Amino acid sequence: MSNRTIQADHSRVRDDECEGCFYCGLLFGRMHHEHDHAPTPKDAGGKRVVPICTQCHDLKDRLSLANWSASLCAGAVLELVGLGPLGQEAAHPTDFPDEWPIMSREARVLWAKIVRLEHIPVSIDSAWHGATVRKIYMASTPNNQEES
Repeated sequence: MSNRTIQADHSRVRDDECEGCFYCGLLFGRMHHEHDHAPTPKDAGGKRVVPICTQCHDLKDRLSLANWSASLCAGAVLELVGLGPLGQEAAHPTDFPDEWPIMSREARVLWAKIVRLEHIPVSIDSAWHGATVRKIYMASTPNNQEES
């Protein structure tokens, strides 16, 4: 990722140099936006932040997967499985997957959500969602299907 899109630390948010959301590409203009510690969460020692719109930030950190629509979640899981960035490299990554430029917003947010859960299982609810996504991934990968 270029240094232009990854900010060194939290900016003033208003009137900063961020052009658009790192996850969906929404151009900010003078619109309010936030910054997200990624790929390593702040609680796990992450220092890199990326600009993020409030809708993507909500999907990533404020809404559990139970609050995502089934089609949104399934589409993102299938995309990640098809592209491959859900493997071993998703555990404690130091950078974003090479597939990032061709991933949809939903796949990017889900990848970041999973990576966050891998870094810090913050609650039973979050751990359940991480395990659920991993189970979906395992079940949808022919070589890794679990026996019932």
